Amino acid sequence: MHWSALALPAASDPTIIVHEPARCVDDGDVVTSSGISAGIDLALHLVDRLTGAERAREVAHQLQYDPAPSAEAASASGGSRRISGPS
Repeated sequence: MHWSALALPAASDPTIIVHEPARCVDDGDVVTSSGISAGIDLALHLVDRLTGAERAREVAHQLQYDPAPSAEAASASGGSRRISGPS
């Protein structure tokens, strides 16, 4: 979810927990990402989860994707946590 909309989920359902600094959250059967490039992180995480880390590295290489974004680009607060799990 984009950093500018972080308050929206909890406003509609107080049981929703927002992992603010995380670019991606893997809660087992539900996975979400915080934006466009974080969606690529999430896709690579799923490739890793389903087929292994080596295949995920190969896919990232084919995409010419640098999986280490600058802290400023990660969120409004400068957080850059990659993948978060359930609380």
